[in-house]
Amino acid sequence: MGRGVSAAALLFLLLIVAGCASVGTRQVEDVTHAYTAHLGLEKAWWVTFAPRPDPNSAANGLARPRAYQSAILSYFDDPSVTAQLPTEAAADLAQSGAVFSGRADLDRDGAVELYRTGFALSPDGSRTSFLAVWENGRLLHTEFEEAQRSRNVFSALALPQDGREGSWLFCLSCGDFFSFSLQDKRLKFSAKEPGL
Repeated sequence: MGRGVSAAALLFLLLIVAGCASVGTRQVEDVTHAYTAHLGLEKAWWVTFAPRPDPNSAANGLARPRAYQSAILSYFDDPSVTAQLPTEAAADLAQSGAVFSGRADLDRDGAVELYRTGFALSPDGSRTSFLAVWENGRLLHTEFEEAQRSRNVFSALALPQDGREGSWLFCLSCGDFFSFSLQDKRLKFSAKEPGL
């Protein structure tokens, strides 16, 4: 469980999120705000970050689901996006060990993969994170995270150098992440719901 989060608060949040599964972005944002306020994180830069995408980003060349055909994609480590980060972001990322892109051999086949986080800005103004993985310059898999869709967006990675599992982080201190591995050259998630 996260810092100071009671089981009752988590149950309440999960019931609200389950009820919001088929509603619009605004209701999900309200629930997210209530949860981050409960944790005392409502002012954290990774909760409020609403980056402008770079229309010239290489991410725009990625294959994408139909829902994102008209979206503008960017990587979080694109220079135009990192320039939008607040000054404390570099220290917070360094302290947490989180990165926007990194290399690891999660399938242990001897070829090191490149993992990169990014976001899509849809015409309705909503943003969602994605994670892309390459091996030897070839795109293996891209995963878009629908549950994280809101006006603000953040995701980063925690990649082990000697392990088989990484973490796709949506928060630097609240425990909102997915664990993932690479199996048969595809991203596999141990839980496809945020690890609240």
